[in-house]
Amino acid sequence: MTTRRAGFTLPEVIVAGAILAIVLGIILAAVTAAHRMVAVSQAQASATQEARRGLDEMARELMRVPVAEITDETGADAWPPDPAEGWTGIRFRYPESVDAGGAPDSWSPYVTYQLDDTQLVRTDEDGGSRVMANGVTSVTFEDGGSASAEIVLVALTTERTSPDGQVLQQPLQMRIRVRNQ
Repeated sequence: MTTRRAGFTLPEVIVAGAILAIVLGIILAAVTAAHRMVAVSQAQASATQEARRGLDEMARELMRVPVAEITDETGADAWPPDPAEGWTGIRFRYPESVDAGGAPDSWSPYVTYQLDDTQLVRTDEDGGSRVMANGVTSVTFEDGGSASAEIVLVALTTERTSPDGQVLQQPLQMRIRVRNQ
């Protein structure tokens, strides 16, 4: 009769190694997928956050603007735009101060917001220019549907490429109520 020695047989070691390799492979795949999802989420959040900041600043200015002072970016067409088209840029000015009767007695310089390549740019007639958001692929300004055209609907789309090469598009919209006078 033979006595058994303590230890593992070769087939047991091979099976245990294979099981360990499979478990480690599954864990590695899960960690890699989670890392990729975090990178994609961060890229998308970054683009959205920057565009949202630009939209918020634009909204603060537009809320001060009387409807009669809004035109397309060239100053040629008055608000509201043709519903079938919308505008790709907007130009306006707002009262900086009012007299005792409430009528404006001084105005801001004209301000223009428009897309320049992939940047939403704010320009004033004094020559100042500032990038409000990067990675913007489209922007439109449309009548928000109110009877008195006091709502400006701003729609823009941002685009970023995630670290793994995935192109991420994020549409954003904001409805802004402007002054009626």
